[in-house]
Amino acid sequence: MFLQEHRHGILLRTLTVRLLLCLTAGFLLWRLIEYVKFFLPLIPAGLWIFREKIGALLRWADGGAAWLEERGRASVGTGKAANGIRIGGEATERTVQAERDLGYPLGNPPARQTGVQVAGCPTGLTPPVDGRQAATLRAELAEGLDLTGPTPLFFPSEQMERRTIPNGELERLVKEELALNDYLWIQPGKITEQYAQYLLYSANCVFELQWKKFVSSGNYYATIHFRHRKTTLDTVNMLGRTARFRHNKKISLARKGQSGVELAYVEQFISRVDSYFCLLGQVELEREEEQRPEEEQQKRVDYCTLHCDLIDAEAALEQEKAIRLSYRGIESTDQFNAEGGTYCFLLAEPSSQSGQELEGQGVVLCGLGEEPGENSRRTGTIVRYESQRPAVWVKLPQRRECTLDALPKEGTLFSRPNIGYAIQKSAFQTLAEDKAVNRSILDILLEGRYAPMGPVEQVARKGNPAQKRAVDLAVATKDFLLVQGPPGTGKTTIIIEMVRLFVDRGMRVLISSKNNLAVDNVLEKLVEKQVDCVRLTTDEEKIQVPVVREVWTNRKLLTMQRNVLRNSGRQRARLEEEMTELAPQISALQDCAQSAGRYQELLEERRRLMGQRLWMKLLALFRSKRTKEWEQELEHTEERLAFARELLARYCVEHGMGSRDVDVGQLATDILRELADLQAKERTWRARLQLLSQWERELQNRCEELEDALFAQVKVIGATCISSETDRNFKKLEYDVAIVDESGQITLHDVIVPMAKARKVILIGDHLQLPPVSDSDLIRRMEEDERFQQEEGLDRYYSVSLFEELFERAPEANKVMLDTQFRMHSSIARYISDQFYHGTYQTGCLDEYRVLPLRGGEAPIRFLDTIGLPDKEETMAEGGEGVYNDCEARILVDETVKILKQLPYVVKDFDGSREFDVELNYRSVGIITPYKKQIGRIRKFLLPALARELCEGDKLHAQEILDRIDIATVDSFQGRDKEIIFYCFVRSSPQHGIGFESEVRRLNVTMTRAKRLLVMVGDSETLTQTRAKKPPFQGSRYPREYFSALLDYCRQNGVYQRLEVSHGKEE
Repeated sequence: MFLQEHRHGILLRTLTVRLLLCLTAGFLLWRLIEYVKFFLPLIPAGLWIFREKIGALLRWADGGAAWLEERGRASVGTGKAANGIRIGGEATERTVQAERDLGYPLGNPPARQTGVQVAGCPTGLTPPVDGRQAATLRAELAEGLDLTGPTPLFFPSEQMERRTIPNGELERLVKEELALNDYLWIQPGKITEQYAQYLLYSANCVFELQWKKFVSSGNYYATIHFRHRKTTLDTVNMLGRTARFRHNKKISLARKGQSGVELAYVEQFISRVDSYFCLLGQVELEREEEQRPEEEQQKRVDYCTLHCDLIDAEAALEQEKAIRLSYRGIESTDQFNAEGGTYCFLLAEPSSQSGQELEGQGVVLCGLGEEPGENSRRTGTIVRYESQRPAVWVKLPQRRECTLDALPKEGTLFSRPNIGYAIQKSAFQTLAEDKAVNRSILDILLEGRYAPMGPVEQVARKGNPAQKRAVDLAVATKDFLLVQGPPGTGKTTIIIEMVRLFVDRGMRVLISSKNNLAVDNVLEKLVEKQVDCVRLTTDEEKIQVPVVREVWTNRKLLTMQRNVLRNSGRQRARLEEEMTELAPQISALQDCAQSAGRYQELLEERRRLMGQRLWMKLLALFRSKRTKEWEQELEHTEERLAFARELLARYCVEHGMGSRDVDVGQLATDILRELADLQAKERTWRARLQLLSQWERELQNRCEELEDALFAQVKVIGATCISSETDRNFKKLEYDVAIVDESGQITLHDVIVPMAKARKVILIGDHLQLPPVSDSDLIRRMEEDERFQQEEGLDRYYSVSLFEELFERAPEANKVMLDTQFRMHSSIARYISDQFYHGTYQTGCLDEYRVLPLRGGEAPIRFLDTIGLPDKEETMAEGGEGVYNDCEARILVDETVKILKQLPYVVKDFDGSREFDVELNYRSVGIITPYKKQIGRIRKFLLPALARELCEGDKLHAQEILDRIDIATVDSFQGRDKEIIFYCFVRSSPQHGIGFESEVRRLNVTMTRAKRLLVMVGDSETLTQTRAKKPPFQGSRYPREYFSALLDYCRQNGVYQRLEVSHGKEE
């Protein structure tokens, strides 16, 4: 036993010793390799030195004095160091001449200080020269080495910053200093003629000196670090033992030996050159400080001018593609709903543009001889193009002008005018003129310079830690904040919280985005929170959320107008009521006044008539007829007088006067005076009523004052990036904060419009979801345009969002990522987290609240593979306008009907707080496909399947169900979600091409639309063997890697099903 243990101990010690020996050998080998790597470049120099030494000895042995003299005369003209040497205290003629030219003996150079002293600049060092060092120097010089210095240290190149020095002053000073140095010399004439007038320098530290001493070898290195990358043209071979140039940002100056003189001279050389640079740099720095504002402003102007030119080029290309289709008739279709209808316009001739180019384009309908501006309310969107007829289907809104009877039977369809380009140019011009509200935008875009972050206080009330931090940073930031919001992480929630805090602080907020739905989703939540807001748009049909239409600008103005009219109507009614009450009094007073005025006349008339009765008898025989007339007149007068007495008695009673106290004359005067007062009041009231009526009429056409009042009152305004600038009053507004949602889809030219109008900008988006839609024709046109030949990366202005450009290089203080999603089952989110967000995308809801209890299993993610089906391949539409796949469409329809037959189900919300039904409504089911053509095929197969399986053959009922199912492309689905999502990849071919599905960020969007169930149909062979390129975002991989990972994930965490029989029927 003891021997066995002893053997084990010996074996252990032996192994230990061997291991140590191996490690030591490995370390020595590593050191040897390092030394070889270090000395390998010195081998040519060593050979050269050895050759020079042998040559020098031979020349010396052959009476090299004559050779040295000839060499000295040649070297004076070239600026090389003299090779004359002292031997035994005697000097050759060349040595004497060299000493005379240099100003000091070669054997004992003086300690020279630079003649220029600049504050803060290093000065030359006095080399410690004594007898021993001088002897060492003489001995080294006696070796006969060629101490020719390096090629000039500073080489102009196109990649470097250039400054013009008048008359080559800097070059002259550097050469002069180098010429006075024993060890380091300059060879003139190496600067090419093209750059002869330029020499690089910097106002600050041109280079920094770093000393490294290798004790074992006695080598000293002075490393000069340059600011600019050198080119291969700057490469110089090893020049003696003096200098070596490398392919990097530094130059190494080396001397072998122990002499302090050598080290001091190298340092002195560096110090003196640095002094000259500091001197000239100081002068130039002062000049630059004077020129910097102008240069910076010119840089800004050039940047904005470039983008204005790009926008002009965009507008010109769109004008070339403008639609102008003459039609000769209109037919009605069966596609009508509450929002409008679709009409078929029979074209006079086929269009030169393809259906893919026409579909989705906005058009203006004009009759014969009309221009687009004359009937702007007759606008619509092309939804289909039939090349055989030819005809286009145009969807029109529900308006009186857009009915079949009101539309002109013949006319022209014009492209809807695009005013966005002028708005974009205006934004850049405002920035160039330094008139923008946010003047730091160009600092951020050009220099990446953000304002320092203010104190970050914890002001957010609710949300997870990432959401609270985003809100806190939004309040604290002074100019710019980037918030990355992956799917379902609560972007709308934090926007609502931000708006609340900003409004509480009295700030005006703009809610903007590229698409209308993103703006409407935010405003919908604000309306629910009873936040006073306004939706700005010129067309109510663009508002996609019904509740937001109540805060549409025109409706808000109409409400204000109605309130004003209602108030004026009340005042008018009160005035008319008072006038109605005055009318009987005025009428009675008028009668009284007339009666009082006639009373005296009637009395006089009565007396006259009574006196005439005496004569009646005398004249009876003669005037019997006349007498009868007088009697009738007398009776009539007495009746009128009785009526006057009655009126006067009534007046006296109303005014508290006795009938006997009445002075008829005074009474008439009082009545007339009161009548005059009442008539004056009546005229005043009538004048007021006339003014009120006039004001009411003007109010109908004068909304500008109401708009001013509305915008002064409301603190939150929602608008898309372009429409935010179309309103007259909006142009005058300045915002404290602009919050731009879905920024990952918005290019610089669009987002610059709201950014320029706000003091603080908050971009919220996700560059790992759908990127901006780029136009390949436009990019190709830009690259061919002579104006942009010198510009690099123009395509990024159209294919990469500003959010993505800034997020990757923004300071950590100015960006934050929301990391917890509350939308979907974790089995769906985990794949997205691993493939796109490096595992940082977490799930905040419990899976038990995200399960849909279906027959056949509750797996939330399923992949149906068509790899084994004979008819799996795609079909190219006629004319190359799109792709569709009937096999996948039928499979998807079968799976959809299977699921729909099991609905409804009662499920819980993500936190279990409430229950609701998942049934056949617009919130439950969505079908997504990459291609528009596939949508038509799915509808074609789904309608009869619904009628057969769910509606007992009732096609009308089936159509109602079909209308509730949202079927759309991936691009139009971003920002929405459904309980159940069906998706078909469409692409399947022997070439394994996948088209724009190579942009795998579409896969991210597609999968994250589903809350509880995701069913995918595709050909795994095409997806996993495609040779598509990497998508253009940081950290991306080949698309086939994403699809392979998806299939593996479905096998392990969901359902993978290989279909063997076509149309989705399994064996």
